[in-house]
Amino acid sequence: MMVNFVRSLLSGKLFSNIDMKNKLDPIAVLKGWNKADDVSLPRIGAVVRDARDYTLPLTPNDRVYETIGSYAYREGVSFLPGQLNLLKRTLMMGNSPLGSITKFQGLLGAIASQGDEVKLGKVLDAMRGTVRVFNYLNDAELHRGFTAAGRTLTAEMRYANQYMPELKGILAAWQEWEKDYYDFVTSEALKWLTERGALVAQKFAGAGGLAENPAALKLISGAAQIMSQAGQIKSPLSS
Repeated sequence: MMVNFVRSLLSGKLFSNIDMKNKLDPIAVLKGWNKADDVSLPRIGAVVRDARDYTLPLTPNDRVYETIGSYAYREGVSFLPGQLNLLKRTLMMGNSPLGSITKFQGLLGAIASQGDEVKLGKVLDAMRGTVRVFNYLNDAELHRGFTAAGRTLTAEMRYANQYMPELKGILAAWQEWEKDYYDFVTSEALKWLTERGALVAQKFAGAGGLAENPAALKLISGAAQIMSQAGQIKSPLSS
């Protein structure tokens, strides 16, 4: 996420590829993002004494990542199962699970013509998992840590904005970028689920022989149930 934010500072484009309203000089960003602060800022995280290569976070980059890591441990780490974690990464990058529409249609074709249970599992896991990822992001307990970390990240942007001349304006840029980022990935996830649900309905509408194809029946029923939960896909910033 932070890598994408810095890329946006350098390109002047939000994650959604819209022009940023709050732009910084990209050369100044390159100089300031990894420049040590020359003022004493509040200590964040914990002093690590059992790692030889540990250094105090002194640059905006260091302090931002210290904030993220510190909250992960202070607020508790919640691990997602492997495949769901990979799906979360795909969605948070604004990408489509299971690839292109053509590939998805190929999966549906195998289910329709061969009753392929393996491909059925792939389709339902991706659709169901998309809802689950956003349930995770908006979980009441986890959201407490998410909100606290967000406030601290904003505070760090405020320090950089105030004390790092090269990064003057970064606070407004961050506030603009963060909202755009979550709005965009949420919109793309909902769009993906809606479009794939429509493809399932279209593929099997009026299709004959469904009684002899248990996989197709499972897909139709499962997809309909998942689509009824599409409203749970919402930005964690809106909670």
